[in-house]
Amino acid sequence: MTSMLTASIKKSLLLGTSRAGAQAQNDLPAALQDSVFADATKQADMPESDLWERIAALDLWTRAGAQTLAITSRATAIAADEKLQPCPQQAETKLSLLLQGTYPELRFEWLSLARQYGCHLPYKFLPAMLELGRTQPVFRPYVAAVMGERGKWLARQNPAWNWQADTELVEDELWETGTVEQRLEVLRLSRSKDPELGLTMLQEVWSTEPPEHRIRLIQCLKENLSVADQEFLERALDDKRKEVRTTAQTLLLSLPDSLLELRMRARLDTLLSIRPDITGDTELVVCLPLERDKAMQRDGVGSTTYHGTGEKAGWLLDMLAAVSPLYWSEKWQLSPVQLFALAAKTDYQQVLLTGWATALQTLSARPGMQDNTSPQFEGWCLEFSRLSMHTDSKHRAILSPFVHKILANVQSGFVYEFFMELLAPAQASSNFSVWTILELFQQVAAQKRRLPAALSIAIVAHVRNKLNELTAEFWSLKQVLNTLALVIDPAQLHDYERDWPRADPHWDKWQTTIDDFLALLRFRSEMMHTFLEQQ
Repeated sequence: MTSMLTASIKKSLLLGTSRAGAQAQNDLPAALQDSVFADATKQADMPESDLWERIAALDLWTRAGAQTLAITSRATAIAADEKLQPCPQQAETKLSLLLQGTYPELRFEWLSLARQYGCHLPYKFLPAMLELGRTQPVFRPYVAAVMGERGKWLARQNPAWNWQADTELVEDELWETGTVEQRLEVLRLSRSKDPELGLTMLQEVWSTEPPEHRIRLIQCLKENLSVADQEFLERALDDKRKEVRTTAQTLLLSLPDSLLELRMRARLDTLLSIRPDITGDTELVVCLPLERDKAMQRDGVGSTTYHGTGEKAGWLLDMLAAVSPLYWSEKWQLSPVQLFALAAKTDYQQVLLTGWATALQTLSARPGMQDNTSPQFEGWCLEFSRLSMHTDSKHRAILSPFVHKILANVQSGFVYEFFMELLAPAQASSNFSVWTILELFQQVAAQKRRLPAALSIAIVAHVRNKLNELTAEFWSLKQVLNTLALVIDPAQLHDYERDWPRADPHWDKWQTTIDDFLALLRFRSEMMHTFLEQQ
């Protein structure tokens, strides 16, 4: 505080008020003068009181550190007429409960329902929802879609809520001088709005960025990745840091027919071939690469160590993982099942299956593949899923993690076809434990995609009929059911609530978990109906 004291105050403190003379009124900052000197009742003959009042006011003013925002003409403009309709009163009540902490995980679904039915947020909840968007960016597109004209108006009055508006000036400044976290957010936003501009921004600073920043910045190219990024990513394969090269390889393999994949295909074409064996049947001939040159190292061959796999077999696996398995079906005109059978006759079955599974997982995560699959791709996914469930325990352990991720990545009919197969009475009663099936469902449920009604009914019936088999995994059942309850079709509530074994001697052990599961489904069902009533 001392350094902020005015010359007049310092003089009074050093010499005493009697020797320092009268205090200069214009010695304080202009913003303070009116407040300090406006009191008409102040006694002019009490210089000590006047001195301490000045010090106190100056101290408070200094520590506050900011001036209030000026009212601008922008703040006085009124909101435009609403284009969306108000949400139903009961839906508003449900949102109030969600904001108070009842099932907060359902806020996404409430916002999605409001958007589906053309409703805007209740005005009284706009501050809370704009604040939610500020603190949790994942909510922003959901809130922005239903904030309505009043919400847009309100967001413009508070810079902290103006995240949905054009903030180019702020972004430019943060990109130049912000922390690495702020710069990452600016780059992600730029990629989401203008991918070419985002790439240009990254290219301009790339050579001057420290390695630890390059590792994080290049990951922002996941947003709206396209072939336009390929040239830059190819250059990143020569980066000194392995993490940068690995990210560049991953991103390149997310592009269809990338230069990296074409190079891997050319290498594999010399190592894998199909020919008739001595009996006249078809056989898959596998040769291992003899050496690993610099070009292969640059493309990531040999960058991963595989437990129980030889060095050269590992190189082969790396190459297989970089090539879409659909390439082999088309090249040799063989189905996935035929290729699995041929692989089983080689000495490299595990390498082939792991390489194909890795490539299929990469393919399933490509932008646009989640909702726009081809019959060939779905055929590979379905047959690989079946293979993982019907193979021996060793290969199941290897393949299952890949299948889990593939099923989670893709929203397609084959996923539901596969699950319905697992839940068929003949399969569900013999081959698979109920927990194995629930773990698979949990992977899909984690993507928050609503399951079809028939599959929802089947999975709840499966849990209901298999409760007695869940003794060992009982403590994890609550977590699994909480996840499932977010994606099961709530419209079938009547089917879910009936026929639970409440007379079973062990029911007390399951009751709380099952009742919580049904209560969450009931809340979702009621929430959905609050919007339906408006139609």
